Amino acid sequence: MELLNKITDQIQTNLTSNFHVRANYLYGLCLPEIIDMKNKKDYLDMGCGYGINSQVFGHRFENMYCSDLSKMNLVKCQEYMERYKDVYFISADAQSLPFKNECFDMVTAFSLIEHVPYQEKMIIEAMRILRKKGVLIMQFPNKHFFMELHTGFPLYCLIPNIAKPWISKKLKYTGLSDINLPEPEKIKRMILKEDAFVRIRVIKVVYPDELVPPRFKKVYSILKRTGIFNHIPFGWLVLCKK
Repeated sequence: MELLNKITDQIQTNLTSNFHVRANYLYGLCLPEIIDMKNKKDYLDMGCGYGINSQVFGHRFENMYCSDLSKMNLVKCQEYMERYKDVYFISADAQSLPFKNECFDMVTAFSLIEHVPYQEKMIIEAMRILRKKGVLIMQFPNKHFFMELHTGFPLYCLIPNIAKPWISKKLKYTGLSDINLPEPEKIKRMILKEDAFVRIRVIKVVYPDELVPPRFKKVYSILKRTGIFNHIPFGWLVLCKK
């Protein structure tokens, strides 16, 4: 377990030091779908964290709204965003947002939905606040990936659900057993249930070298050359145009 804890620390340290690389990579994946957006007035990042994704995706909007359930995250986000104008910070639950109907031109949620107890409620709220011709972007890890991306635990997807609380306790990662990674098709069904006429695109996420911890880079390079990540990507982007 000590080795696994070291791997977990490496993953978190590497990700934290490369948040901008990750944000710009995800933005590049979405750019062909959002570059021609006509309305760029109001943007909301749900589960904004420290605000790096918010800034990268919202820099062309008149107003940026950053919401998070964690007040500590919002404090960090405010510190990061202090040089930007027209940025608003809201403590909010993604399952019950304090906004009127159809008030945002773009809504994003990065690595959030797997932590939300009632995912359908989050989808309902996101679609409710999205304006006509607006864009909803959600990113989340692939539940069938070779390792659990929060901890580095290998083949975690093969562990029966009944054993996952025990594993979580052993790893001292108390939130692991509460993570519920959805399938892209499930998210699509939830969105279409709210609006049957939206256009949805699912994009595979295969992270660049900078986001791979040094311990795994050799294995990553070999696997990448085989093309296996085209079949088992790191995660998914679900992009919805209303």
